[in-house]
Amino acid sequence: MPGTWVTSDQAEMIFTAHRLLAVGRFDFADPGQKVRELPWLLAEPGKPPKPRLFPGTPLALLPLVALDRGLGLAGPPDLGTFVHLEGPAFIALALLAIGLALRRRGASDLAVVVSVLMAGSAWPVWQISRRAGAEPLLALLVGAFFLASANRQARLQGLLVFALPWCHPTASLIAPVLAAGELFARGPGEPRREAWLRAARLFALSVAGTLTTALVWNGWYHRRWGGGYALYGVLGGVLQLPPLQVASAYLKESLLHVPLLLMISAAALIAGGRAGAKQFFVPIAMLAAHLLLFSLYSYSFLIEPARRLAVVWVTFGFALGGTFDRLRLSERTAAALVLLSLLSGVYWYRLVEANYYAWADGSYEPLVGWITLAVAGRSAALWALPVALLSGFAGFAGFRLSRAFAPATSGTGS
Repeated sequence: MPGTWVTSDQAEMIFTAHRLLAVGRFDFADPGQKVRELPWLLAEPGKPPKPRLFPGTPLALLPLVALDRGLGLAGPPDLGTFVHLEGPAFIALALLAIGLALRRRGASDLAVVVSVLMAGSAWPVWQISRRAGAEPLLALLVGAFFLASANRQARLQGLLVFALPWCHPTASLIAPVLAAGELFARGPGEPRREAWLRAARLFALSVAGTLTTALVWNGWYHRRWGGGYALYGVLGGVLQLPPLQVASAYLKESLLHVPLLLMISAAALIAGGRAGAKQFFVPIAMLAAHLLLFSLYSYSFLIEPARRLAVVWVTFGFALGGTFDRLRLSERTAAALVLLSLLSGVYWYRLVEANYYAWADGSYEPLVGWITLAVAGRSAALWALPVALLSGFAGFAGFRLSRAFAPATSGTGS
């Protein structure tokens, strides 16, 4: 965890939450005023600067921001302390929801552990846990949808697909794909007609979420159909680049970012046959929708496959968990694949993030909260103790998880 905001989107979401708690408004300042903490903001003459980004994530951050403000930790430049737990906390909860959903659907312990670790160690998912923003919240809502589906909580599913489009523009693709996926998630003995009706209701709610976002947030609040993005040239990215070139770039990068997850998912899809195809409908459809969107709408300086497809790989992890047992892999083979996935994630982490703090020997370390505290000469209790606690927790969790990889033994009766 960096311990500070890393991207402008993240800073803007946190500042929006602060404004909501301080003055009860989304506006960043009074008309004509500048926001010192967010100098890149634009505003129409005579009007207050308003958020570019959708309101879902700032609303989700309110409890953490309130805690920071209550403890006097909300000032610049970091805009808080506990609020920066959003990324790792939301991703951890998303993976927990996926694991619980898989257990509810009858997956083995090994399948659950492999799917959660493969998804969690995928570099794109790891990256959004560090560079918190809308994506960790999207992952959490998707994981919650899978769990609600496994528990047959239709009302909660409806609430989730309605709320998703309020969090990020890409969620207007994610929500209807999740709804359509319910066609292939029939419970034991459930009539096909019931599955169709449930999927249709969820699809209608997902469309309603998109329409209300456009009408209320873009039309009523911003007074522009382009919403908060209108002042920043929202239409400039349409067909700016050759679509096939962009789609190819996203696919090539993805093969490098999540090679193990993709290869094992492909094997599970083939081994699963027709049932496997049903399990992988949501991730494949979601990947196709994202590729179509970004091939038609991309800026040359904003081709970010890792961040933009991170939620897609979460859904691949869930589908893998539902089909992994069909591969009939040994525990040792499964452990080796998970280890390779972890190593791949660490490799990308060091390659992309380890360029912040320079040491005397010419090496670099990434932007991590405890390193920042150590470099600043803060008390060891502030950084050494959390590191020790996290290391102990990781060791304990690793020990518990290792049981899932222990070779199965069978006793012999006398």
